[in-house]
Amino acid sequence: MRNIFYYSISALIFSLFLLPKGNDGEIEVTCSVTNCQQKDSLYLFEFNGISFARSQGAALENDVAKFNLPETEPRFYYVGLSAVDARPVIIGSEKKVGLSSSCGGFRTASINDSDLNKKYETLKKTMTGFNNEMRSLNDELRKKMSSQEGMKEMHQKYVDLDNRKLAHLEKLKTETPYLAKVFALNTYMSFQVNGKQYPNELAYFAKEYFQLVDWNDAGLDYMPWVFESMKNYSTTLSKVKLPVKEHRFYLTDLLAKIPSNSRTYRLALGGVLAGLEQTSHGNYKHFAEQFIQKYEDILPLEAADLKKKIKQKSAMMIGGQAPDFVLNTPDGNPVSLASFRGKVTLIDFWASWCGPCRRENPYVAKLYEKYKDHGFEILGVSLDNNKDRWLAAIEKDGLPWTHVSDLKKWKSGPLSMYGVRSIPHTVLLDREGNIIAQKLRSHGLEQELVKLFGF
Repeated sequence: MRNIFYYSISALIFSLFLLPKGNDGEIEVTCSVTNCQQKDSLYLFEFNGISFARSQGAALENDVAKFNLPETEPRFYYVGLSAVDARPVIIGSEKKVGLSSSCGGFRTASINDSDLNKKYETLKKTMTGFNNEMRSLNDELRKKMSSQEGMKEMHQKYVDLDNRKLAHLEKLKTETPYLAKVFALNTYMSFQVNGKQYPNELAYFAKEYFQLVDWNDAGLDYMPWVFESMKNYSTTLSKVKLPVKEHRFYLTDLLAKIPSNSRTYRLALGGVLAGLEQTSHGNYKHFAEQFIQKYEDILPLEAADLKKKIKQKSAMMIGGQAPDFVLNTPDGNPVSLASFRGKVTLIDFWASWCGPCRRENPYVAKLYEKYKDHGFEILGVSLDNNKDRWLAAIEKDGLPWTHVSDLKKWKSGPLSMYGVRSIPHTVLLDREGNIIAQKLRSHGLEQELVKLFGF
């Protein structure tokens, strides 16, 4: 029986929009606002793949603001007083679009006189309905996996659901092509019907989730769902605990399908970063550096922010490079974490006064004895502020590995670097100094070491 993997990609609305380029004709957007006496303008905001920027303003006169925009293919805009309180609106093909809102409540503003936006609201409900159906089928499948007849019945249900999705996509392509692109970005065809060539659903999901999307379509350049769908995709891959290299391969392979000089690529890469940041995945650094290299010249502020995030988050992300630090042994000799490269290393944050730490020590000592001759080392980082108690605990618990401390308790330097807020807190590193796992306790640590050493 092939493995079944399922992760629901809910139809989230990230409230993004982008400013169109000029064309013949003009569109009037009228915003009627109440309770806004202290404000004199409304704004449009542009999303660049990683952040929002104010792109246009309109004066509020008698509680009304008007924007005049060039007619283009439909695109998403963000209208409001600020980027955090704004309403996504599709603008471009309809001559007039109206909004009405109270001041400070733009997220729930009403959109008037727009058939396209009305259809979009209907589409969101349709996508949610399909997602809920898929979730229900997966729950039902698990109950019938032991029955051959039950599996045949389930297969037909998946066929029916897939066919209805495809029929809806074709209908949208004919009636509302712009919304067909939104639907394609959010439509996952079932593994049970379409994944026979793959060993499991995870592999199928990783390679085929976007099978209905034409990445060469220039109409995706200003499509915010590129960002959101890629965010959901990278979040899913991160949550299933793939090996770092395999995880990176899938994301790199997908990005390679998108023209690298397109705006679509920037939205997609931004979505990847958002998903990796949300899940604190170690590949965040790799793809953030790609974004910096590619877009630093045109987005210098965003690039600078990414550089700060890389530095701040690297020690908290699986697969990230563990930041180096230097502390003294009880004899006053400085020891750097970098000196442990070439060994599988456990950084063990503990203290003599920490009861749970002391109870863990016998298990850790047992594992150290088992693996020390096979390339396993431990660096004990104590949060003590009393040297005698620290040394007494090391001797009493029989901890023969390297120990360091600056005797500053919770003000110890490495704590902020590694996000340590409680102890015991462990960080397991591979031989290159990359983070494999964090917060491992006895049994969990043993499982990781068995995987690494093979016994």
